[in-house]
Amino acid sequence: MERRDRSLEAYKKLIYIDSLDELEKAPALLRWSDAYMKDENFELTL
Repeated sequence: MERRDRSLEAYKKLIYIDSLDELEKAPALLRWSDAYMKDENFELTL
């Protein structure tokens, strides 16, 4: 459940970041990636 909660929190923050204007979006996305993608083992499947 904790993993699911973290995923939902990350998703909600991405939605918020997407609503920012262009000058705010890039720095916010960098902070998001540092918070949620750093030192994580994950698989990306497309």
